Amino acid sequence: MTLKELCLLNPNQIHALTPDYRKQVLGFLGERVVAKIHNTQHVALSPDQYDREKDMVINGQTVEVKTQKPWLLQDCFTVRPAQIPKCRGVDRLVFVDMDSSEIVETIPQSFKVFYKKTKSGLEMALIPRKQSCHWIIGHLTPRQLEIMRPFAMTEYPNYQPPTVEID
Repeated sequence: MTLKELCLLNPNQIHALTPDYRKQVLGFLGERVVAKIHNTQHVALSPDQYDREKDMVINGQTVEVKTQKPWLLQDCFTVRPAQIPKCRGVDRLVFVDMDSSEIVETIPQSFKVFYKKTKSGLEMALIPRKQSCHWIIGHLTPRQLEIMRPFAMTEYPNYQPPTVEID
């Protein structure tokens, strides 16, 4: 699906996508937003969406982008524990915060992290949003939020698509 086609999907169509695919789309969109912020610099997006080292290179520096709705009760960004080495191994780590619309850069080797299980038992690495090693580098526009929000995993937690009756 092209970026234009993704932007034209309605909530029912988005909800019909698998959670993994929605997560991939949200990450893809967040990476494009970060690349756009740095459009006056040399930006090279990774050609491999499963690149184990980085999402892009900006002016020769490796960059990892995490696009998400933070765990609000903990006031933290979250990643899977296996992603922590990748997050620490880049030159720049950027969070696209779907809750506040802030685009936050952090010093990869300096952020504090702790671990907690979700209600479903999934182990997560939590990175508190309020740390001295974080700073805001931009904000999502209302249009960017409008396009991205439906792909966020928690945007429609109780949403049930309409049932279709076959005559």
